[in-house]
Amino acid sequence: MKRILLTCVSLALVFLSTAAMAQNRTVSGKVTSAEDGLPLPNVTVLLKGTTQGTPTNVDGEFTLSVPNSGATLVFRFLGFVTQEVEVTERSVYNIAMQTDATSLGDVIVTGVATGTPEKKLAFSIAKVDEELIQQVPQSNAGGALRGKVAGVKVRQSGAPLSNPTFQIRGAAQLRTSNAPLIVVDGILIEGALSDINMQDVENIEVLKGASGASLYGSRAANGVIAITTRRGDKLDQGTTNVKFRNEVGFETLYNSRAPQKTNSHHFATNADGSIQTNPDPLGFQLGIDDARQIQDQPFPNGTVDHLDQGFQGNTFWTSYLQITSNYASGNVAASFENTLSGGVVPLNGGANRQNLRVNVDQNLSDRLKLSVSSLWARRFRDQNLNGGLGTRGALRNLFMMDPSADLFEKNVDGSNYRWNVNKFGNSESNPLYTLDRLTNEFESNRFLGNVRLNYELAEGLNLEYAASIDRSNTESFAFLPKGHLDLSAGDGPTLGNRSDSFGSQTAIISTATVSYATSFGDWNVRSRAFYQYENNEFESWGLSAREQQASGVTSFNNFAITNPLSSSQGEITASNFAAAIGGDYQDKYIADMVIRYEGVSLFGAEERWQTFFRGSFNYRISEDVEIPGFQELSIRGSYGTSGNRPGFSDQFEAFGVSAGNISANGTLGNPNLKNAITTEWEVSLRADFLDRFSMLASYSDQVNADQILVVPVSGAATGGFSSQIANAGTVESSSFEVTLDYEAIRTEKMGLTFGLVFDRYRGEITEFDRRDQVVGLNIWRVGAQIGDIYGEDFARTLDQLSVDGNGFVLNDPFAGDRTIDEYSINSDGFVVHTASIGTNQESVLRLTDDNGVVQNDLLLGNATPDFNLGLNTNFRLGGLNIYMLWTYQSGGLVYNQSRQWMHRDLIDARFDQAGKADGDKKTTAYYTSIYNVNRSNSWFLEDATNLRLAELAVNYNFNKSVLDRMGLGNVFKAAKISFIGRNLLVASDYTGFDPEVGNLQRPVDDFAYPLVRTFTGAIDLTF
Repeated sequence: MKRILLTCVSLALVFLSTAAMAQNRTVSGKVTSAEDGLPLPNVTVLLKGTTQGTPTNVDGEFTLSVPNSGATLVFRFLGFVTQEVEVTERSVYNIAMQTDATSLGDVIVTGVATGTPEKKLAFSIAKVDEELIQQVPQSNAGGALRGKVAGVKVRQSGAPLSNPTFQIRGAAQLRTSNAPLIVVDGILIEGALSDINMQDVENIEVLKGASGASLYGSRAANGVIAITTRRGDKLDQGTTNVKFRNEVGFETLYNSRAPQKTNSHHFATNADGSIQTNPDPLGFQLGIDDARQIQDQPFPNGTVDHLDQGFQGNTFWTSYLQITSNYASGNVAASFENTLSGGVVPLNGGANRQNLRVNVDQNLSDRLKLSVSSLWARRFRDQNLNGGLGTRGALRNLFMMDPSADLFEKNVDGSNYRWNVNKFGNSESNPLYTLDRLTNEFESNRFLGNVRLNYELAEGLNLEYAASIDRSNTESFAFLPKGHLDLSAGDGPTLGNRSDSFGSQTAIISTATVSYATSFGDWNVRSRAFYQYENNEFESWGLSAREQQASGVTSFNNFAITNPLSSSQGEITASNFAAAIGGDYQDKYIADMVIRYEGVSLFGAEERWQTFFRGSFNYRISEDVEIPGFQELSIRGSYGTSGNRPGFSDQFEAFGVSAGNISANGTLGNPNLKNAITTEWEVSLRADFLDRFSMLASYSDQVNADQILVVPVSGAATGGFSSQIANAGTVESSSFEVTLDYEAIRTEKMGLTFGLVFDRYRGEITEFDRRDQVVGLNIWRVGAQIGDIYGEDFARTLDQLSVDGNGFVLNDPFAGDRTIDEYSINSDGFVVHTASIGTNQESVLRLTDDNGVVQNDLLLGNATPDFNLGLNTNFRLGGLNIYMLWTYQSGGLVYNQSRQWMHRDLIDARFDQAGKADGDKKTTAYYTSIYNVNRSNSWFLEDATNLRLAELAVNYNFNKSVLDRMGLGNVFKAAKISFIGRNLLVASDYTGFDPEVGNLQRPVDDFAYPLVRTFTGAIDLTF
């Protein structure tokens, strides 16, 4: 009976719909802007009183079925006045929409009481919209922001699907992290940002400073990056879209930027020109040094292209499927992404990622709304190129190979890749040999979820509860088989090693919020108060074993020795109370205030609760005074605080424990430890002028006090403790930033836009309540600038030599009875003993103090750029679109430690003396005197200035009329083909792959993953 009833109902519906269609007719038209006559795409055209509608295409055109009589068309578009048109006998309706004078631009939701129009913000924030993000979809948010936001510096390794590092307004934290807080759909995430698929992203908002980020309290001193992913709410009601995107191409090494090796050798040769060698205990056939020690002889069989042997390129491939729907009571967006990045290193599996996202908004009633955001991500990386289990990284070994070594040469037992191919030294093994045998894999599985219930108590008054979870599990597995030959094993094979590690983390945040927004008279008020509870639990454990018994069996019970199991675990909790209120009078006098009070288990027992605040204003001058040529002019100012939390164990007494044994000289506990506090004032100027320009210029000044540092303490006074974690320093910094957008051409058929970002950062340590501390290339002390690089330097003028009371030069370690007149400046610009020039006694002289002690704390320069620029251009001609992103860094230094290591093994290109006059040739001893056991010195500092074409996309969009002519209009709503390039050009004098490595605290290139170019083609189809 039930089946019969359903059949009857279905037939009735078919009959009614057929009858209705018989009474309908089709109308069409074009929607343009009344201001400039340009077509408006994505305007919603609705049949009033129904859910029936359609968006306009890229040419502003629409087609819609309407009743023969009694119909009204409604035209809606953000920033324009909604327009209603009665349907008459006409079939064509061309509409010119008027700009909405009350529109105040994009709505900002991060760091404010409630959603606030951008022009009404009282502090600076940057927003990168979908249009710019999706021009060249990147694998993570680092690439998506690079060069697009003033004040944001991104360092992105070339390694496949690696995690980017961010610095917003410089690196003002000395010991603790300089990473910003990352928020994804309201989830304060704990894990890697590389799990987030950028094709899901609708926009990214960046709170740059402490004052703008005050609402996030002790987690936000380094700024906030808030990512919002797509939902189905942007579609017309009753519409479902299916989008498929596939991008395929290849990744290749930027060969011309590779570090260069010598093309000549310094060995004694036989009569036939072959190199004389002696075997060493490890089986290396090492070359015998010629007495001259000058590398000016060509290799008998030439050199080998190690770039060709070690970097072969690979495939880049990503597929993306998204389904979005907007139905009567809600909307949904679901997507799946599969990305494979093979990398450029042979015998390495690269990385792959699979993401599944589901976002749902559901109206449970007229007042109650449920929103769900969820992401499951799996990520895999083959890490064997990093070495492990006693082996060194493949990238390092590759560039430390003898220039004539053939990496494909076989071992004496016939196996592939002879392990000891070097003639220059016995310190490095063939990287291909290790890659072929070492297994080192990493896999992570992660779930991000957020559930929100919002209940409208009254108009403008909302009560919301939200709960989010960030759950991740990671697993690493490393295995080196029995029989592997390596330097760590001497001249015999290793006995086999295995190492496993596991980790899990669950971060849950629960938030209850009440918000109220209202208007009365000329006043608009926005307010919000919330309580937030955080719980973050994590644990890890690891197990390793050695001396594999049977070859080919990797289980732990096949190893003779199993090392003790190691493990750790912890829990962090926090309770946070916050309130924000903002508003404006007559849309021109705007202010807001924020206060946050939080108690965090990471703070010492005596400092458990901390307070943060912000006060800011915005005066929209153009609303008071009519200024010719200016559509908008406002001045903003803010003053506020935010913090940086201590580490998990910083407040406690801490001892090292290994195999049940507790180490002495632990860390003294500190019940008075609190978060580092950043206080910032900021002033900015915003302007829209000449109908084509938009600008935001801001200046900020920060005091980063209570730095969390390791402070030495007296063992006698503390019962044997040697150090304590304490608040013991201040960094003061400033930042100047400019964003300028220019719409140069704006016609129906053609468009050209430019977006320019500029920033400059400076920071200085103004308080340091402990002894000077050497940290890598930095020395933390009062007066030091952030990014200062210290080390040894060389005498370049005779005035720089130190002499004793007898006039003898103290800088020369080989003699103590030489006077200044015995020295001169050689062809490299260094002071040397004149008589030694051209001999194996020639060596550089280091600067010393008055007692002849080499000075190793000399200020050599600074890694901070003079300024950074980013320029994006977008040219449109019909359906053709060409987009480019250029970035430029002016100044700043990078330390090329890779070349320093190559000096150790005599293989750097500087050793090559072929073609030089005999009097100008330098011996290997001369250049190794510069190396000086890998201590930092000025010889290996290089200028990091660079210009790069970071992104290029050539797209062609097929509009509805083109698809119709192709006979595909009934299949596809839209289509696009693209040709995409990433890192296509880098212009720099730097002698390594990429001058932008490391960060301001450690600007060191230590065989970093090389710069990779990507060339791909993509197709986007919307059904």
